[in-house]
Amino acid sequence: MLRPIAEAASNRPALTLFQLNSLIKSAITDTLPGTYWVVAEIADIKQNQRGHCYLELVEKNDKATIAQVRANIWVYEFRAISSRFRKATNETLRQGMNVKA
Repeated sequence: MLRPIAEAASNRPALTLFQLNSLIKSAITDTLPGTYWVVAEIADIKQNQRGHCYLELVEKNDKATIAQVRANIWVYEFRAISSRFRKATNETLRQGMNVKA
């Protein structure tokens, strides 16, 4: 059952967006110190008119998606990454490709 906003708000602490992001960052940093690679499949990749790249990365178990995240690569980084990738593999980044990021 939905409760009125005032009633729901009075029973829970309120966080600002900055506070929430800080808590999430601290939880991740404290739990996973250091740097990690993430292995995922490119489910969707788009480049806008300015050259920024927008990806949807997924992990699948058989054919079911069990995790997904959106990612942005700004134009200058994307140019460098795609150029190095093309030189190393003779391919371009594409949908369905597994990557390590």
